[in-house]
Amino acid sequence: MRPRHIPVRTCVTCQTRKPQSELVRLVKDAEGGILISPPRDVPGRGVYLCREQKCWVEGIEKGRIARAIRSSVPSTDAAAIIAWAKNSLSDTAKNDAAK
Repeated sequence: MRPRHIPVRTCVTCQTRKPQSELVRLVKDAEGGILISPPRDVPGRGVYLCREQKCWVEGIEKGRIARAIRSSVPSTDAAAIIAWAKNSLSDTAKNDAAK
């Protein structure tokens, strides 16, 4: 019996390849806004990011998310994305200090 196929995606910021389930998806919707972690069937230009805060902040600051979705990220969405990342995701610096 063949092993089950596991989809692999790449983080747009750090270019790390991981199973799709380990990454968070962002989608540009029809109105040009950014949705964080929508269901997989939501249509729109989608990008994937690691579950590390540094990837999200760097993705916004260096324009990697905007480049990947082929559109600018509205400043209100950028602020919401960074706030979500700071509240919801791990910070590798905190994790390394705890070890």
